[in-house]
Amino acid sequence: MRRLSEKRKVEGVLDLLFGQVMQGLLYFYCAQSLHEAFQQCPLMERSYFFFTVYHAALREAILALSRLTREHKDSITIYYLFNLVEHNPRLFSQDGPESLPTSLAAIKARLDKYGPLIESVREQRDQVLAHLDRKHVNNPSDLFAHPGGVNPTELGECLRELSGILNVFDADLYGKEFTVSHLQSFVSGDVDVLLRWMHEHGKPGEWIRPPVF
Repeated sequence: MRRLSEKRKVEGVLDLLFGQVMQGLLYFYCAQSLHEAFQQCPLMERSYFFFTVYHAALREAILALSRLTREHKDSITIYYLFNLVEHNPRLFSQDGPESLPTSLAAIKARLDKYGPLIESVREQRDQVLAHLDRKHVNNPSDLFAHPGGVNPTELGECLRELSGILNVFDADLYGKEFTVSHLQSFVSGDVDVLLRWMHEHGKPGEWIRPPVF
């Protein structure tokens, strides 16, 4: 009975984490597709709407990664899942619980290579996104500038890596994988439709405004 209860607990945590990963990837692919669109149609970047959506999507992707990786005793994160796995080895190890430490260490190593990015995301969350730190008066920083900010390419890679890690545990519990590979093509396809419409029917003068700041 206890084993069943623990399995349901782990399943609930996996579902919540997968939801965060999916949200983060959707926001990331939205920003990525818009960035590519800006290269094809530079005027788009001068649109208040598209410029705002692009930066909002990047910020939300960063926050999603922060929620997934922020170590806190009351938070459901990837590290909380690791802890559950360590305390329930029979749920996850096909070769017996004694093999779990080796496999879990290998899984953690996949995330460890993104350590600098995760630390940067935490700093940006605490100093820029959650509140505006006083340090920006004397030492202003751009959220997406390098090396002080967040590298958008690494952000997407890390979110995909987290999806892969969660699928390792999902396969042990359910014998299946949670697929997110379609998200990128769906989002980029939507942006392609928008670009075609703008090319055929749009008049830049109707949606490009001079800056007023």
